[in-house]
Amino acid sequence: MLISYVHISITGAMTILKSGGPGLQLRLANNNDETNSTTTDDSSSWIDVPHLERAFIINLGDLMQRWTNDRWKSTLHRVIAVSDDDESSDGFHSARRQSMAFFVNMNGNAIIRPIESCINKDHPSQYGDIKASDYLINRHRQSMSIKD
Repeated sequence: MLISYVHISITGAMTILKSGGPGLQLRLANNNDETNSTTTDDSSSWIDVPHLERAFIINLGDLMQRWTNDRWKSTLHRVIAVSDDDESSDGFHSARRQSMAFFVNMNGNAIIRPIESCINKDHPSQYGDIKASDYLINRHRQSMSIKD
C-alpha cells in the first residue's frame, strides 16, 4: 500500500472544496507549535476530515487569519492518496482522487489589516498593513524557500 501526500497551506482568504472522497486531513497545532509549521510529520497531529457526500469544506487561508487578528486560524492540511494496486512496470503507483476547489483571494491592490472588531485591549493587533499581492508573493516565496 502506498500513501502519498502534500502539505498545503492556503495563502488567500479561503478555499471552498467539494471533495471527491475521503483523504483530506488537518494538522492539529499545539500551544508550542506554529499553526502552519511543516517541520513535523507526526501522524498523531493529523486528523481525518469526515467525508460527507453532499457537503462543502471551507479551508480558511492565511489572509483570513490576518484579517481576524488570529481569531480564526488558517489550518495546514494535506490530502492522502492511498493505492492498494500493485506497482506498474515503471514502478509508479496511482490512486484516483478528484476534488473541485474554488479559491477566494483578495484584489491584489487591497490593503489587508485586522478587522477593527477583532482588536481590543486583550487582543491587540498582531499584524501591520500589507497589500494583498505583496503578501501572497511573499508567502509563495517562503513556501519555495526563496530568500530576498
